[in-house]
Amino acid sequence: MGDTNGLQFGHVPITSKKKVCHYKVSRSNSREVTLTNVERETSGEFKCEVSADAPLFHTEIRAANLLVADIPDDGPILTTQLQKVAPGAKIKANCTSPPAYPAVNITWFVNDIEVHNKFGIHIQKSIEKYNIAVPLETVHSVIAIKAVPDIFKNGKLKLRCLATMFTLYRRTEELEVQEDAPLLALIMVPTTQSSKGKIDVP
Repeated sequence: MGDTNGLQFGHVPITSKKKVCHYKVSRSNSREVTLTNVERETSGEFKCEVSADAPLFHTEIRAANLLVADIPDDGPILTTQLQKVAPGAKIKANCTSPPAYPAVNITWFVNDIEVHNKFGIHIQKSIEKYNIAVPLETVHSVIAIKAVPDIFKNGKLKLRCLATMFTLYRRTEELEVQEDAPLLALIMVPTTQSSKGKIDVP
């Protein structure tokens, strides 16, 4: 339990491990407490206790959960098998996030418009967990789109995936897919001038 400007606060860990939680007095006041040297085990329920002066000593206690996150340094990786697709074919792309905790959220955009699962668009997500000392999670999100003609803008389709984690992390990656439409051939048809017939009369 700590104290700063009459404010008392305590930490109730979720895990059984006991961690010492430090705070910066210079950056703490009656409304905010700045914690330092936090680790994954610091996550848990934090309580704030406010007490009135004598003689009543009325006390109010509020609690909130704190989650310590592992934020990735890199952005997502966006790949596709084909850079050119014919009308009616299927466009398939994969967006993979770097390891993090908790797993990041991935949002898809087609031509700068956010898309979800609907007719003609299918999105599938899977989470890969690493069994290491500090568990991290990688998200694989696959989008499949039917290449209808009106989805291309000037012969191009822009795909973008956005990876976010609360307000702590926001990175994006994008690529373009070109429409492999057949070119219309210009056929030159020769023109002939009609001539008047001539009849000889004996």
